[in-house]
Amino acid sequence: MDRSTLKRRRSAIPPVLRRRYALRAWHHLRQWPELSRMFDIACYLGTRDEFQTWLMIKGLIRMGKRVYLPVVTSGAGEMVFQRYLPGDPLTSNRFGIAQPLDHAKRRIAPNKLNLVIMPLLGFDWQGHRLGMGGGFYDRSFAFRRHSGRSKQPFLLGLGYAVQACGRLTPQPWDVSMDGILTEKGIHIFKR
Repeated sequence: MDRSTLKRRRSAIPPVLRRRYALRAWHHLRQWPELSRMFDIACYLGTRDEFQTWLMIKGLIRMGKRVYLPVVTSGAGEMVFQRYLPGDPLTSNRFGIAQPLDHAKRRIAPNKLNLVIMPLLGFDWQGHRLGMGGGFYDRSFAFRRHSGRSKQPFLLGLGYAVQACGRLTPQPWDVSMDGILTEKGIHIFKR
């Protein structure tokens, strides 16, 4: 399935359903037994037609989780994860995506995260993810490809059920997901 078809599917979801789906996805995540053992959690701020995540972020913080948001640095253009606290000011990065102001002291190494909730354009039921094409998540978690069956962090894609595709062909640099969260529930991939 091509990128334009996936974008059309995602953008065709009416705003009222987007809000309902965000609530359902948060309910599924909150009920997931594994979440109780995870404290350092990275999430993203949804843009345009992506899954909106504010409800999840606020809920995780209320549960006592430490939430980290991606920050694309201006220098090397790498993505780092920085702790977010309610009320932190946000700015737009070079892609027009909201992110916290860069504070190096609030960063966490990607391998120290317990859970990463990742955006996607499409996914298959084997754990492959089609991102937006920048490769930021694949580069940030490249160590997962080389560390055998490392279970940390748990990589959880977040998308609408209509973003499911037939089998995707992964590239050598792609990092597979451990699970997918949609408005219909959480599916864990067998490894």
